[in-house]
Amino acid sequence: MFTKQNVLTIAASAVLVVVGCATSSRASAESGWSYVVRTATGDKFYIDYSTIRRQGDSAQAWFKQIWSQSDHPQRGAGSARVLREFDCVNDRVRILSITAFTGASLNGDITASSDEVRSWHYSGPQTVDYHMLSTVCK
Repeated sequence: MFTKQNVLTIAASAVLVVVGCATSSRASAESGWSYVVRTATGDKFYIDYSTIRRQGDSAQAWFKQIWSQSDHPQRGAGSARVLREFDCVNDRVRILSITAFTGASLNGDITASSDEVRSWHYSGPQTVDYHMLSTVCK
């Protein structure tokens, strides 16, 4: 299991990467974010491979999510930095930390932030969680 200190260490290293992120997709890729999957409505998910931490059958990693305008017309485009934990044996995922921004590249105003550990949920076939779990646990 991950200790609070491990999570804080992972979060601190991810913050250093996020601070340097530029708004273009090319600059984002150069600063550590690699594309994982896109939803049918246009939301995009990226991983920072340097933040993957494995401990036994579990893993953690930081992801960037960019919401499309069409998927969230009430609030518009935006983004979130999310620390997820994966149970690689039982195909489960949970969120450990999330910060949402008004800008599409983890910039702009912070609209929400939480370090509340969410409940585990199972990853269904070909879902966003499935693709993230496959990326981190392979």
